[in-house]
Amino acid sequence: DYVYRVNSQTDLAHGCSVWDAKFAPLGGYYLTGSADKMAKLWHTDVHNPLRIFIGHILDVYQVRWHPN
Repeated sequence: DYVYRVNSQTDLAHGCSVWDAKFAPLGGYYLTGSADKMAKLWHTDVHNPLRIFIGHILDVYQVRWHPN
């Protein structure tokens, strides 16, 4: 159920297909990458992205957290 809510929420915010989503290692945050050529940073308690990473030339197929 939670995964569905995350997918429907992020699909609406991205405006097109979300290709990847990764939760932060300590929880609370997640990243999404989409066909709209953007990656977005989210908090699980907020319905709007905290940050939007633009400037990608192609779809963002994968997102990853830096190990620090």
